[in-house]
Amino acid sequence: MRKGQPEANMTDRLPREIIVNILSLLPLTSLLNSKLVCRAWRTLIQDPFLIRKHLDEAAGNDPSFVLESIRTIPDQRYFIDFFDHSEGKMISKKLPGFPTTMHLVDSCDGLLCLHDTSRTVFICNPFTRVYVKLRKPVKCPTVVQILTIGTPFWRNLGTVPYHFYPSRSKTFVNGRFHWLSRPNKYTKASLLISFDLETEQFQEVTKADCCCASDMCFRQLTVVRGCPSAGAFHGDDERSEIWVIKEYGVKESWIKEFTIGTYLPPTLIAQREIRQLRYSNPNLLVQVLCVLKSGEILLEFLSSALVLYDPQYETFKELGFWKCVIASK
Repeated sequence: MRKGQPEANMTDRLPREIIVNILSLLPLTSLLNSKLVCRAWRTLIQDPFLIRKHLDEAAGNDPSFVLESIRTIPDQRYFIDFFDHSEGKMISKKLPGFPTTMHLVDSCDGLLCLHDTSRTVFICNPFTRVYVKLRKPVKCPTVVQILTIGTPFWRNLGTVPYHFYPSRSKTFVNGRFHWLSRPNKYTKASLLISFDLETEQFQEVTKADCCCASDMCFRQLTVVRGCPSAGAFHGDDERSEIWVIKEYGVKESWIKEFTIGTYLPPTLIAQREIRQLRYSNPNLLVQVLCVLKSGEILLEFLSSALVLYDPQYETFKELGFWKCVIASK
């Protein structure tokens, strides 16, 4: 380099493809902080190709969550990242708020679906607070409608012959939404339903043998190592199981991966109504969120406590997030 010539930065010395590969491996918080380095990095990190590549790389890591406070500080959200949990580390970050009060509807790939007090719906990035306002669909509770971002109208797919459980009993994996549902609102028999975004078709998924004796066996859905999974509960001995389906339409491909015993977080024990619920219907207490690469299972108790369960040693460890609900995964 000649004397007086300015030193080239990394962006000038390395091919763009290499820089993108490096940045795509960073934890999300580190990637967002990198936007502050210079204008060129900010432009690069906002590139849709890098965003998609980062999502693809993150699919093989332990998950991240957005927690939404529902009792202590309404409309406050926190980012929780288990990126380095294999080394016992966990990242937590308070997210910036919105100019107006927002309420969670749903989430996917880190984007939140929110509505304001007028019931106007938005798709929002909770880190940048960039949002898109959605057109309101025609109100009809039995009709499925789809809106593609960038198109002006909702498309009508017709009526659905199912009655879906509350929003907790759903998951999205391999391009399909999955719900627990009922044939109609007058029966308690549970069905596992999927909706393929590519074909826009609903399909009933065959359940495992554990559900043969009880139609209410499956109570919640989650994702285990990229596969649709279900939590099965047995009230007779208060145990819960995690079943994973390896192949659609094949009942024999359901495999019982884990069994979890009874536990109640210390922060909830002092609440009288929680103690009563534990003995009257313990299956309503716990929600299986995910299985980490370490083999530990992340559990949520009544939107009030997060707990790590180690199936090898059958131990529970409560995490320090109190009265927050999982908003995004």
